[in-house]
Amino acid sequence: MFDLKKEITNWKKTLHKNPSLEDGYIEELESHLRDKIEDYTNNGMSKEGAFKKAKEEIGDTEKISEEFYMTDNLSGSKKILWNEKSGILILAANYFKIAFRMIKKHKSHSFINIAGFALGFTCFALIAYFVKFQLSYDNFHVNKDNIYRLTTTKYATVPDLWAPGLKESFPQVRSFVRMQHFGETLIENKTNKFYDKDGLYADSTFFDIFSFNLVEGNARTALAEPYSIVITKQLSEKLFGKENPLGKTITFFDGDSKQNYKVTGLINNIPANSHFTFSFLVSESTNKAWWVNNWKMHQFYSYLLLQNNNVNIKELATNIDTWLKGKITDPNWNETVRLQKLTSIHLHSHLRSEFGVNEDISTIYLFSMIALLILLIAIVNYINLTTAKAVNRAKEVALRKTMGSKRSQLIFQFLGETVLLSVIVFGISMLAVELIIPSLNNLIQLKLDQNLLNFPLFILQLFGLILFIGLLSGIYPALVLSAFQPSAILKGTAKFSSKNFLKRILVIFQFAVTSFLIISSFLIYKQMNYVNSKNLGFNKDHIITFPLRSAGITKNLDAFRNALAANSNIISISFTANLPGGGDWGIPYQAEGKNQADVPEARWLVVDQNFISTYGMKIIKGRNFNKSIESDKNNYIINETEAKELGWKNPLSKRLSINYFNRKWGNIIGVVKDFNYRSLHKRIEPLVMFIPPDNWYSNASIKVRGSGLSSTISYIKRTWEKFETRNPFTFSFLDEEFNKLYIDDQKNMEMITMLTAIAVFIACLGLYAMMVHTLTNRTKEIGIRKILGAKLSSIVGLISKEFIILIIIANLIACPAAYYFLKNWLQDFAYRVSLTPLIFIAGCMISLVVAFTTIIYKIIKAANTNPVNSLRYE
Repeated sequence: MFDLKKEITNWKKTLHKNPSLEDGYIEELESHLRDKIEDYTNNGMSKEGAFKKAKEEIGDTEKISEEFYMTDNLSGSKKILWNEKSGILILAANYFKIAFRMIKKHKSHSFINIAGFALGFTCFALIAYFVKFQLSYDNFHVNKDNIYRLTTTKYATVPDLWAPGLKESFPQVRSFVRMQHFGETLIENKTNKFYDKDGLYADSTFFDIFSFNLVEGNARTALAEPYSIVITKQLSEKLFGKENPLGKTITFFDGDSKQNYKVTGLINNIPANSHFTFSFLVSESTNKAWWVNNWKMHQFYSYLLLQNNNVNIKELATNIDTWLKGKITDPNWNETVRLQKLTSIHLHSHLRSEFGVNEDISTIYLFSMIALLILLIAIVNYINLTTAKAVNRAKEVALRKTMGSKRSQLIFQFLGETVLLSVIVFGISMLAVELIIPSLNNLIQLKLDQNLLNFPLFILQLFGLILFIGLLSGIYPALVLSAFQPSAILKGTAKFSSKNFLKRILVIFQFAVTSFLIISSFLIYKQMNYVNSKNLGFNKDHIITFPLRSAGITKNLDAFRNALAANSNIISISFTANLPGGGDWGIPYQAEGKNQADVPEARWLVVDQNFISTYGMKIIKGRNFNKSIESDKNNYIINETEAKELGWKNPLSKRLSINYFNRKWGNIIGVVKDFNYRSLHKRIEPLVMFIPPDNWYSNASIKVRGSGLSSTISYIKRTWEKFETRNPFTFSFLDEEFNKLYIDDQKNMEMITMLTAIAVFIACLGLYAMMVHTLTNRTKEIGIRKILGAKLSSIVGLISKEFIILIIIANLIACPAAYYFLKNWLQDFAYRVSLTPLIFIAGCMISLVVAFTTIIYKIIKAANTNPVNSLRYE
């Protein structure tokens, strides 16, 4: 049976026997032979016949060697062996065919090139997709350019009466909508019973302002009547399956109360790029809270729809400030209004009482910068790898020029290889993005659309970008390769510079970026470890918290406490109205001997007599609350910062009052050592604790032993069920709740670590390319040095020294850049680690070790090559 591969191999062996034909010529002749065989077989000829005919057309080895001998002795004359007169499309197809053949032929080189480029572009595409998603928040609303949120400089919420008053008093305001958290509620029907905490109260104008898709119901009347409810498809399916929910009744249980709501609308599930989400909307006319019809209690998210986008926002905010001062007569009230554009909230707003944790624009800038740097590293690699291979293709270029190819044709051929490479990289990258998006969603806790085909414009933009990058990256190698003089190459007199300034700059750039990322990763990891291990001033471990949901417990707190305390694994029990970790309140108050303007804003925890001991806090002055002292129900405990900001050296002789709650003057009986009751991003603020009436308590905190935890939780649940039969028992661990404060920091650390590893890998590919290029040019030098007695160590030192110097220069550039970036990043934490030299030294050392490990094998292999073979090179 005819074996084409074997016959071609044998044909090449006959060519190798002829000393006039060097490897580069033979490779080129083989390429033409294969082209002709492919053409003949495509026209129906057998492989054997095609091979024989193609071989005959090329000629025998003697004739071929004579042609090359004549070429070697040509002096400026041009001898064209054949002329391509096909059309431009056929020519382009031929370029791609040759390009594909070159990729197959140099598998390891092509793999490194494609792998580095694909990895870099995949990272860029993923981060671009992430950034595109972050920048798209709230853009789906039709009126997005005219919707503004009404806030103050401190709070994302405002009092109930502000928005309706603005509508009446300012012609620039076309409409408004107010929203307020409904609170966690128990929803029950015939088949389901579950808690839902994602509901909102909303005005009937909700659908006039926002463009959420109401698929069932009337947008104008859906939220008009009391006890009307609009639900999302997700909640509807949970309650009613595939049935149309319109007109059906949903029952909510809030503690001991029960209320029915009529479904008046069905809405599509909320887009992932909305800065607020909800599972249901209840008409605002249902809201009976005591802070309704109030000018001073910050409880409502209020959005204004302005008449047009020509309104002067700064002037309007100033006029609103003036207007409010006429409505609020309290001389101590002093707040400044802000108007936030809807589409800027997600990336630019970080006020108290936000709907949720917003992203920071600085994070978008950071990841955009990293994506761009990784892409640039990948481009640099392509240039280095291609030019490193240039020497090996010099004879091919000389042969093509001798046979009549013009420089423009050679440039188009090499650019064709680049375009083909770009198309392959694009395909690999898009497939990788599709596969990685689910994992990325889990990592960054987002809901990026997993089907890229839903964004054809984005895909087209990426495709255009990679083609542009491919052409831009390939133009330099194409110009270098096509500029070779065939006579010099074929006579062996061509010189290839081993001192290329551009390549050194590119390697320095790559490792400056790599060192920057390594140092940043170290510092971010150190800071997050500090956050997780820092003593907060209280012990958050082994504390179980859960809400008190009904009067069955709140009216029997002592009995419930005693039943829990019967278990020896339960150390302490505390009931509170709010919890550390962001649940603190802001309440206006009065301080004895101080003008109201001099009273610092304080945060409040509403606790019982066991709170301080349960949480392991330390009293540094005075005493704790005592249940046997009745007057303690009107007294206060403050933290060190409150005492300091009030200027009280002896705060135990002072008094506080809360007129807002009609609490009379009470004594300060103790000072607790400062503790971090919020995220470490925030400094410790003034804090006051007091004991409320029993019906205020809504949370329990139980300190338990570490052993037998599951049995202890089971005991708490059984005790709960003795006092509360309707509401299911749910709980959480306090330390886990505190860890949630750093979810964004944790995910950013994981992403930066991952991207750093990728950047290091790609940079190592670039360094490898540079080493290949250097060793290719210095092969004969290495052989001569070995013959003259040079040791392996001296050759390794000689060649590696140049690269180590480049890495050191890169580190010298990376260190100040990393210092500037990390110093600014740490400013976001009130409590942070210091920027010690050790972090920079460790980062630089790892960069050097990684670089040296990358090149050492190749250097040793070249140094161990037989010097006879080295001197025969070329």
